[in-house]
Amino acid sequence: MAKLLNSVFQAGIVVEDLEAKVKYYAEELGIGPWKIFRTRDADGNVKSMFARGWTGGAMNKGFELELFDKDFTYPMYSDFFKEKGTGVQHLCFGCEDFEATRAELIKRFPVIMDSCVRGYDPSHVNCTYFDARKELGIILEISEYPIGAEEGKTASYQWEEEVYPVKVKI
Repeated sequence: MAKLLNSVFQAGIVVEDLEAKVKYYAEELGIGPWKIFRTRDADGNVKSMFARGWTGGAMNKGFELELFDKDFTYPMYSDFFKEKGTGVQHLCFGCEDFEATRAELIKRFPVIMDSCVRGYDPSHVNCTYFDARKELGIILEISEYPIGAEEGKTASYQWEEEVYPVKVKI
C-alpha cells in the first residue's frame, strides 16, 4: 500500500485560557515563538481565537502546537471541552497530495469540518478534519500547510495576528 500520511506535525489542544497557556509555554517551557490569531464581530468583540507555537524556535519550524480557547472557538473545539475538558483534540498529518489523500480518507472516515468551517476550495490552503476516533482513537486532520502553503494559494479567512513574545528592537 502507498503511504497515505506522512509525519505528524501538529497537535491541536483545547485550553481554558489561551493567553495564559501561551505565556506558560513560552516563559516556562521555552516553546515559541507564538502567533495568536483573532477574529472579531462588527462591534469589535473577539469571536474566535487560537494560537500556534513552534518547538523548533522559529515560525513554521519544528512541531507545531495549536491552542484553542474554549470560549472563543468553533463548536468542534467547544464541544470537545464540554465533553472532555482540556486536552489534545486532534493530530494533524502532512500528506504528499492533499486532494488525493482527502478523497481516499473520505472513503474511510466521516468529515467533521473542512478548511476551518469555510468549506473546501482548491484555490485556498485547505485542511480537513476526519472523525477517526473509532478506528484510530483521534480526530485526524490533514493539511496542505506547510506542504504547498506558499505555492500561489491564499488564506481562506482573515485574522488579526499577534506574535508572542514580542522581540524588542535595540
